[in-house]
Amino acid sequence: AATGAPLQQRDTVDPPASAPVVEGMAIRVTRVRIEKITERVPLAPTARRIEDPAMNMSRRVVEDPGVPGVQDVTFAVARVNGVETGRLPVANTVVVAARDSVVRVGAKPGTEVPPVTNGPIWDAIASCESGNNWAINTGNGYYGGLQFDQNTWERHGGLRYAGRADLATREEQIAIASVTQARQGWGAWPVCGRAAS
Repeated sequence: AATGAPLQQRDTVDPPASAPVVEGMAIRVTRVRIEKITERVPLAPTARRIEDPAMNMSRRVVEDPGVPGVQDVTFAVARVNGVETGRLPVANTVVVAARDSVVRVGAKPGTEVPPVTNGPIWDAIASCESGNNWAINTGNGYYGGLQFDQNTWERHGGLRYAGRADLATREEQIAIASVTQARQGWGAWPVCGRAAS
């Protein structure tokens, strides 16, 4: 204030302006400004969800990624001593509308997948068994990331997800692997399961 720049808006002074000034006194002025600025930014497409009763619940397919639009967003920008400390959007104007994306999600009854437990262990076994390729089918009679034989896949309920393990998602394979492990132990994967036991 001594240099002729009076306090404005939300400026503060320490000690308070009402305090008597004495020689050698340190006075600290904090300049707080709120100003509005407008920036042109992308407008993300809205996802339109289509439930597909013929597709497993753990699956989703992006049929159309949509196209982002453009919008002008007005922000209230807070600055303290010239340094930006925060901003909030207060208005927006759509310049170019976004085209919605279309996502097809599985809704097939009976294909619910429980939450994955022991994910890192299953990933380690898959890394050992198949190089972490959950869709592998080399023709050797073992399928998927955890290398199920067809009999094990069918016996433990895999057909509700896919005809073979390599056609199922990681999560679906882990669901069947969890059943297999509960019934047979980690020995179902005699080499790669050793680290898990």
